[in-house]
Amino acid sequence: MQLGIKNLINRISTINKAKAVSDEKLSEVYWKVFSGASFFLLLLIIYQTTLTIDALITFRVIDNFVHGYGLRWNIAERVQAYTNPLWMLLHIPLYALWENIIFATVFLSVICTFIALWLTAFSFKRRWTQLAAIFFVPLAISPTFVIFATSGLEAPLTIVLFCAFGWALLKESDTNRWFFISFFVSLSLVNRLDEAIFYFPVCFYLLISRFRRIRWNQCLFGSIPIILWVAFSLFYYGFIFPNTKYAKLNTGIPSSDYIRHGVLYLENMLMSDCSSGFSLLVVTVAVPVYRFILQYGKASISLEMLNVAIGILCYSVYVVYVGGDYMAWHYWSLPVFASIWWLYAVFSQHVSDRICVCIVLCLVIFRLMYPHYQLVMDGPWRFGAGIQRQSGGSVVLRDYLTKGVSWPAINRREGSGLASGDVIPIYGWQHGPHMHLIDDLGLADPLLARLPSDARNISIAGHYKRSLPRGYVEMIRPGKSNVMDPDLQQYYLKLRHIVSGDLMDITRWRDIILFNLGEYDYLRDRYIEKHHLNPV
Repeated sequence: MQLGIKNLINRISTINKAKAVSDEKLSEVYWKVFSGASFFLLLLIIYQTTLTIDALITFRVIDNFVHGYGLRWNIAERVQAYTNPLWMLLHIPLYALWENIIFATVFLSVICTFIALWLTAFSFKRRWTQLAAIFFVPLAISPTFVIFATSGLEAPLTIVLFCAFGWALLKESDTNRWFFISFFVSLSLVNRLDEAIFYFPVCFYLLISRFRRIRWNQCLFGSIPIILWVAFSLFYYGFIFPNTKYAKLNTGIPSSDYIRHGVLYLENMLMSDCSSGFSLLVVTVAVPVYRFILQYGKASISLEMLNVAIGILCYSVYVVYVGGDYMAWHYWSLPVFASIWWLYAVFSQHVSDRICVCIVLCLVIFRLMYPHYQLVMDGPWRFGAGIQRQSGGSVVLRDYLTKGVSWPAINRREGSGLASGDVIPIYGWQHGPHMHLIDDLGLADPLLARLPSDARNISIAGHYKRSLPRGYVEMIRPGKSNVMDPDLQQYYLKLRHIVSGDLMDITRWRDIILFNLGEYDYLRDRYIEKHHLNPV
């Protein structure tokens, strides 16, 4: 009897050792596949790197700060012309040490992208076939991901912060979990404030369902980044929101036109990046229906992950509501990556190796059928309605390195004076900090951003031209005034006191409070009504 028990114990021990060796080998294969797939994907991203001209808006602020002029677009005004504070702040030490802003931003983008890939692979240790078929291959064939992984814009930092949030959300232990959740959400909001729409559903669910278990001290400590940034923004700029919020939304264009263009922007993405569009539709439409009506089988969805899917849906609706962007795929980079991440996290463990092979074959065949995104470039769904593959003036990195193609980022020349126009990003970077630029689009101009656009509909989303009010140029030049409309002049003087006055002036703080409460809006409204401008 004792001998039989010993034999049984020995057999169990042998099986456990064999299983441990097998698991170790599988883990080794998994990380080898991850290393190879990451290397290939990063090479593809670097090869496709196209730096967009809009990145120069942030780059000029970085350059001004490094040279001692503060976080400003025009050195005479404290205006937040950028929408990505954390991304901008990460560039400052790199640019101070590495004078070439192109290499600095590409380096930072590649590092962020690799960390995002590693965090995903670390958080969900599936079989290597699932990792390759459901995560890496869909990313590799997605122009939405590949193009904006290194564009000079904030998308790489956005996705790595989302991956870090996902890791914290799925932590089994409550030790420091609430700190990490609030910390990564907080950093995401510093990176781009409108991502609050993305994170709101899951955070609201955690608040309701885990109210008694929440460690509020951890949440408060983790929220320090966004608290500090909001306080700094209000103190330094006088406003919580970036100037671009007013320039892009306070145009006088009807909301219906924004939504119409947003729908076109969505259609363009669905037709030009079909695989990513399919992932987005599955997560935002099919998943909630599946969870509440058709739940069956093993692939049950936790409520945390369901609310992540709802967050993707909410952010997608927001993109449509604000009219999208003029750069194809730009605003879809977060929801598309999050959708692919979500499908890998939830469904990959229920997909067999055979299905993984079928998925890879289908995706590869599709990619071979439409190389270089010809579905859009040559097919019926051409770029239209002001939607472009990239903004004018952008450059492909490989051409910059191999063919000597120039870019405004290296063609610096100092200048001084005052100029206006709608090519402000290039002109601003080329002419240095001593050139004061009046941005006709209002993106970097505090007054024009709050005046209605000349346009009556959306032709190029996000870029809405304004006419310069009579006397505005004279008001900016020192020693000249009393030529502007009296109502608008009074309104502008209050605004200029906020953006150019002494930071510690008590009257400036009074103007900040009253201006944000809308107490001076009647002056602007009277000017608009008097001159029969398109109402805001």
